[in-house]
Amino acid sequence: MAVFEIRGEDAPIRELAQSLAVAGKRLPNAAALVMNRVVTRARPKVVKAVAAETGIFPKILTKAVRPLRASPTNLRAGLASRGGEIGLRYFKAREENGGVAADVAGEPAFFPGAFRRSGRAPNRYMVRRLNKQVYVRDTDSRRWGAKPIVKQGSGVWIPLKMIEGESRKAFDEVAAAELPVQIARELDKILGARGR
Repeated sequence: MAVFEIRGEDAPIRELAQSLAVAGKRLPNAAALVMNRVVTRARPKVVKAVAAETGIFPKILTKAVRPLRASPTNLRAGLASRGGEIGLRYFKAREENGGVAADVAGEPAFFPGAFRRSGRAPNRYMVRRLNKQVYVRDTDSRRWGAKPIVKQGSGVWIPLKMIEGESRKAFDEVAAAELPVQIARELDKILGARGR
């Protein structure tokens, strides 16, 4: 599981807690609100960066990258993604000349002997049981007769792509730019309410 986090122990949050011990009960709520706001603003940028790196549609990534929300008792917020290898069906897979062609991570790839459809050419058709995935025959099987089929992987894992490269950089940039601004905004609200 890949996780980007902003912790309550981080420097801007710790300074906020130390400088406003007077604010009392409202401080944890304000800190959680600030963290959640920053994570909400970082999510689309991280999704866009992962989409550019992998070639997966942003709509699919939006489902895969989930926000972790902070609360007054748990001052941790971030983005998380779980899962294994992404199927080739999400990389514009199509049958061509005895195999399947796909655009994996922005690069064209060909998988000989792979298939998405059933039937004899030229009348091949999609079968619901195959779920639009890409399969290959398991040639290592010792089974007699027709060999079983296994799903062909793409070699792309969203959690691994999230913690490296442009996606990590996008999260860090949003957190560095937004966190101080949002903290100042919440401080003004708290101190303004106490000063009246």
